[in-house]
Amino acid sequence: MTEGGDKARAEFLSEAQELVENLSRNLLSLEQGRAGGGRVDPEHLNEAFRSVHTLKSLSGLFGDKHMSQLSHRLEDLLDDLRLGRQTLSDAVLDLLFTSVDVYWQILTSNDPHQEHRGVQEILDRLEKLAPAATTESGDLDSYEIDQGLLAVLTEYEEPVLL
Repeated sequence: MTEGGDKARAEFLSEAQELVENLSRNLLSLEQGRAGGGRVDPEHLNEAFRSVHTLKSLSGLFGDKHMSQLSHRLEDLLDDLRLGRQTLSDAVLDLLFTSVDVYWQILTSNDPHQEHRGVQEILDRLEKLAPAATTESGDLDSYEIDQGLLAVLTEYEEPVLL
């Protein structure tokens, strides 16, 4: 790799490490809030989502397919959590924390193209956790809500209204 490429890779790794640390902090906050009987803080959930979203973008830019695959699927899970399509269960938290460990394995690897068995395990677990397709608008139809209001709701507002 060229000197410029080495420098760019080092910057990528540094940025990715900060994002994984931020993800980990937000997951800890979510776990503590949940354990304390409190509600899931949407700000911590949004921050975790943003960290994974940025990791997905960075890893795609630098051609790290393992991190990119992992980030893409985690982003889907975190979005489902934000939209209320998935609940923050013990199994989901365990999967998210395991994903942080896999990110660290990828980041500390000397070979960015090395196969990481943990990635496929996480992808398989994510597939099993995927929420069944539901028709949320059908759920909203059971309430007496003005159809004009329902027509302008975004996919992010519908779960909040439910």
